[in-house]
Amino acid sequence: PMPLGGGANYGPVDPKSFSTKSVDNLNKSLGLTAEKAKTAGFQLGFVARIVAAMGIRAAVREVFKLADAYTTLQNKLRTTVGADSVGFISKEIFKIAQESRTSLESVTTAFSRTTRSVKALGKSQQEVLTFTGALSKAIQIGGSTSMEASNAMIQLSQGMGSGALRGDELRSVLEQLPIVAELIADKMGVPISALRKLGAAGLITTDVIFDAISSKSEELTEKMKTMQLTVGQSWAMLKNQATMSYAAMQGVMNILANAIQFVTNHFEV
Repeated sequence: PMPLGGGANYGPVDPKSFSTKSVDNLNKSLGLTAEKAKTAGFQLGFVARIVAAMGIRAAVREVFKLADAYTTLQNKLRTTVGADSVGFISKEIFKIAQESRTSLESVTTAFSRTTRSVKALGKSQQEVLTFTGALSKAIQIGGSTSMEASNAMIQLSQGMGSGALRGDELRSVLEQLPIVAELIADKMGVPISALRKLGAAGLITTDVIFDAISSKSEELTEKMKTMQLTVGQSWAMLKNQATMSYAAMQGVMNILANAIQFVTNHFEV
């Protein structure tokens, strides 16, 4: 017979030797491979089950976060405007939030605080909505961080609630909401540097603040349109949309949340 290897002298092939030794080695090799495959398969399956569990738990958290956010906003509005007006006000606040690229929570808080602050002035819901929209846009245009804006808005609402902006409340607005301070100064026909003196005299009253910001609503809207959308603003708008989408599918989402929670509670790795 011809030698193997195209002329290399490996000697003649022994069929008997091939059928015993070689086959035994092959079987052994295949057996080890099968064991490795089995072990790898188990490990992959184990990892897959863990990943699945993590995904389910994450989904549960997100669904519940949406539910909590939506419920909190609705409750806040009910205590502010009453149950009959919640539906209309919710839609208007969502519109303001998207136009000003601000979180629903911030806009709802601003609307609720302003409603209480100007109650004695007899302002309508639509007037308060206009003020809230203008204030939200002014804060974004001014470039305040979310923390700065939140703190200053609390101070502003407290000042409006007490009848006049002065002291620490005025200082907070001057430092953290400079564009709002500018609007107030323009309304009063004075430079910003004069506001501390006017505040000490109790002249920066609630109606002055309300009119100063509301009267610039259209101007602020146009200016907002010229600003580039940031990643943070995009994320806030997306979360707003998700929260309001929960309202449209509340029944379905509740069923889904309960089903996911059941699977999570009974999941075994």
